[in-house]
Amino acid sequence: MAQKVLVPLDGSPLSATVLAWVRSFAALVPTDLYLLQVVAPPVSYSTDAFGAVQVPGPADVQRWQDEARQTLEAVDPGPARTVSRLVRVGSPAEEIVQAAAELGADLIAMSTHGRTGLARLALGSVTEQVVRRAARPVVVLRPSEAGLAAESGSGPR
Repeated sequence: MAQKVLVPLDGSPLSATVLAWVRSFAALVPTDLYLLQVVAPPVSYSTDAFGAVQVPGPADVQRWQDEARQTLEAVDPGPARTVSRLVRVGSPAEEIVQAAAELGADLIAMSTHGRTGLARLALGSVTEQVVRRAARPVVVLRPSEAGLAAESGSGPR
């Protein structure tokens, strides 16, 4: 039976470092991959040169979704049995946990930005929220760990 693995990506090189581990895992175990990118519309607004408030509208959200789809299409997930690319809108942690439940994912594999101290306090940690709330196992790799696994050829154990 194939394993269903949800791989949240945010379009950054750091989030993509988990793909080395995912490729190693998929080479060993028949895997159905679900690549997910969550578009989180900003809750803030800006003003233009005349002081008018600029609030993101539906066209902005649609553009962000299209960009996320393009980003996911460019991802080479490796030797997976099947690959699905999903884009959702909302709070990243909530959408990741909800997608894992809806898909019946056996595992969530993600990397962490590795923020600590005040940066983590100010920005929060999507990874930490997912680990706390997910009803599934979560594999979390720091970018340096994912790079080391790819360089050494050591994948999942």
